[in-house]
Amino acid sequence: MIRFLTFSALLFLLFSCKSYQPVTNLQPKTQMVYNPYFANAEQDYVYSATISAYKHQVSGLLVVKALPNDQHRVVLTTEFGNTLLDITVFKGGYNKNYAMPDLDKKIILNILSHDLFIMLNTTWQTQAQQIAVEEEVFKATIKNKNYFLFKKNEALERIVYAKRKKKVAVHFTTDSYQQATSVQLKHYNFDIEIQLQKL
Repeated sequence: MIRFLTFSALLFLLFSCKSYQPVTNLQPKTQMVYNPYFANAEQDYVYSATISAYKHQVSGLLVVKALPNDQHRVVLTTEFGNTLLDITVFKGGYNKNYAMPDLDKKIILNILSHDLFIMLNTTWQTQAQQIAVEEEVFKATIKNKNYFLFKKNEALERIVYAKRKKKVAVHFTTDSYQQATSVQLKHYNFDIEIQLQKL
């Protein structure tokens, strides 16, 4: 019985610790992949936002402004104009300009800033890629975190953040001018989802 339990535990560890790989045959290749949706510093990006978390829902406006050095300032307001969150996001961190008391907790700010980084980061230095008939897949690794970028017809369609399992996915819907008309950000390890619609 002890041998069976030991063998079962060993098999569980071997197969459950496998890293998330959306495709199996990524080829090593260094390339820069560009996310154009929030890159224009002369434009303010304004979206209606709906944030769902653990059976609670908040609606408002999300305003994004591109800054130099691949930084973005993000302001989340209520529909009446009250500021809920004002944060500057950049590769490797964030600066909190303002957060309402309910959001002003380190774990919440870390999750939100990482989510916003995935969605807004303009340049991705990728280390591997796969080109298939339907789509191209690129893999970028930043601080031991894996990001998979999926392009279809030359347009960035989605970004997936994963460690051992898929954790966060960002889906972009674009128009003929390559503008992100809607964005869906979904967590797979928490009950959190963000829906954005361009105004």
